[in-house]
Amino acid sequence: MGEPADDDQLQHQNLPSNETSEGPSLIFTLQEDTNRSNQLSFFRPNAPPEIVEHRSGEEHFLGEGKLAHSEFAARLLQVTFGSFTGTTKTEPACLILFRVDFCPRNQSSFRFRSAIVEAEFKTYSLNSATLVDGQNTYDGPIIRKFYPGLIRGHVRTIANKFNLNLVLGPPAPVNMVNASATYSMTRPQEGVHLIHGWRLGEPANRVKWDIKENEVNNSGIYESPKFAVIVKHADAGKFSMALKIKAITWGGLAVVSKNNPQIVFTPTKRENIQDGGPSDSGTGNTPLSVLSGGSISNNGQTWVAGSSINPQSDDLAKVDLEALTQMEAILLGKQAPGAQAAETSADG
Repeated sequence: MGEPADDDQLQHQNLPSNETSEGPSLIFTLQEDTNRSNQLSFFRPNAPPEIVEHRSGEEHFLGEGKLAHSEFAARLLQVTFGSFTGTTKTEPACLILFRVDFCPRNQSSFRFRSAIVEAEFKTYSLNSATLVDGQNTYDGPIIRKFYPGLIRGHVRTIANKFNLNLVLGPPAPVNMVNASATYSMTRPQEGVHLIHGWRLGEPANRVKWDIKENEVNNSGIYESPKFAVIVKHADAGKFSMALKIKAITWGGLAVVSKNNPQIVFTPTKRENIQDGGPSDSGTGNTPLSVLSGGSISNNGQTWVAGSSINPQSDDLAKVDLEALTQMEAILLGKQAPGAQAAETSADG
């Protein structure tokens, strides 16, 4: 199987002159996560000299105030408003595909061995509940599906050698010559690049992904992971998505996104879409080819659906999220973190 195509190779061709294929990009300025740094310094074992030296360089970089010039970025790759058929009913839903780029400007100083990406969805209004039969019933966004769930990348096993020095003799204070013996033992250590996601909240309106490098070969995390979420929402009810990102650098410096920008999603009423309802395009609105139905807004700018067809008849529950993200194919591909080391180990 060939390598997954790059996003730039998948962009729509021959777009109208006023239409764009570039979704909103969110910029996350970094700052030190002092709480996490204190925890790491308390539990951190003795690190190899090269990591200690690298950490010293990172701390110097931080002390000069240059950390603010390093950023994470996230970009929407696809937004599809449609429906989701569950076990009992069909409800309005939205498929959101986005990518996070762990590529700070100063790549020579920062590389990441673990990260956490969290997406939280909220009703974009003052009232997050609807009164039904005298009881408050939650009518806000709920996560129906997400991806990745659990993906294990290339596995690599190395043999760790330990030396044990045993001293044989009577306990003190008996003054006798003690005998000693040194034993060597080997224990295999397995490492794997890992992405693990799970839903949070009741009802579930948050999803968190934990990303870890292969600790055996210190290959760093995959720098451009993609994530997909299908969110049930109220018909024509606005909702927002906010992202929060944390990461641990190779030297052990904990960083967190200083700002957590959000994107607002505005679905179009289903009957309006089915009737071919009024166009959302207007002054100041940018047609977006990767948006199907409704509109999205961020930082004062609004994007509306481009020339794509109405997807409302599509059941988002049937969408293959692995085919959409290709994350398993990427993490098990030849260019994935630790791939060359795994192949070398297998050949040996």
